[in-house]
Amino acid sequence: MGEPLAAHARFRTRRADEAQWEAARVLSQHELRLRRDAPLDARLNAAGHGPVVLCWMDYGADVEVRAPGLGDYVAVNIPVSGAMQVEHRGTRFVADPAHAAVFSPDGDLRMRYRPDLRQFIVRIDVDALGDVLRGLAPAVPDAPLRFAPPMDVAGPAAAFTGAVRLLREVLEPSSGPVPTGRGSQPLSAF
Repeated sequence: MGEPLAAHARFRTRRADEAQWEAARVLSQHELRLRRDAPLDARLNAAGHGPVVLCWMDYGADVEVRAPGLGDYVAVNIPVSGAMQVEHRGTRFVADPAHAAVFSPDGDLRMRYRPDLRQFIVRIDVDALGDVLRGLAPAVPDAPLRFAPPMDVAGPAAAFTGAVRLLREVLEPSSGPVPTGRGSQPLSAF
């Protein structure tokens, strides 16, 4: 199988300033720092459907990303290989193929990507998500959306990763059937 969402390439570059600028156009403003003198090989493929954008991101280097709150969206970073150290809203953890990172719209975030990190990022418009949640639970008072940052991709969260697989099939029909998570086939084949 080729690179996910390759038909929807947004950029590929070896320059950190260009990677930061182009990624900010799809995601949000952030600071990108190379952690070592290793060569950068950054790429971002992205396609959307309604209020959801699915991205495939790979820096190919040890990088640190710092960002203020995301503002108008929630992000779910789903590593399919490698790992990243995450700090968000007072929580520190490692995101890897068994543990996704869920970023609330508010709160600074810091991520350190290992060179072997390859991940899907799901960008969900916060207003659209709020509308859906209010429709499901109209009695719940309006409050800022906040999520627990680490998400075990097995168990109840398997429904979310299944929805991401379906979205990928909609956006990239040539990807064929996509395997399920832990318990059957590894997410690295996502």
